[in-house]
Amino acid sequence: IPQIREKLLRGEQVACDFHEIMGLVSPRPLMDMFSLNDTDERAQAHRVMMHLKVREVYRLQGAEAAHQMLVMGDGHAWTDVSRAAMVGWMKRWLVFGGDPRGQWAEALGEVTRWQRGS
Repeated sequence: IPQIREKLLRGEQVACDFHEIMGLVSPRPLMDMFSLNDTDERAQAHRVMMHLKVREVYRLQGAEAAHQMLVMGDGHAWTDVSRAAMVGWMKRWLVFGGDPRGQWAEALGEVTRWQRGS
């Protein structure tokens, strides 16, 4: 991995099998959050393409809902939006068994109330 990191930091595209490694997680839930302007944009754009391949693995296993990527534009910062998305994702899969309906909306409402301090 350190050899790949060096190339990515130089902005080089790297032939790697990260999408195959990530595909092994399927059909279990997987969320990857990253920013296109965190380090080199070409390296981050490569991650978007990688997730399209990972998504296909989840689709073939009938588990599309269990794969999510959130691409932001806020550099290396954790914004309120990214934090709410992560907490909502964790509650959806760890508390509510993956149900995206009312319980997920309820969980996101709890995050909003928590952020306001009420």
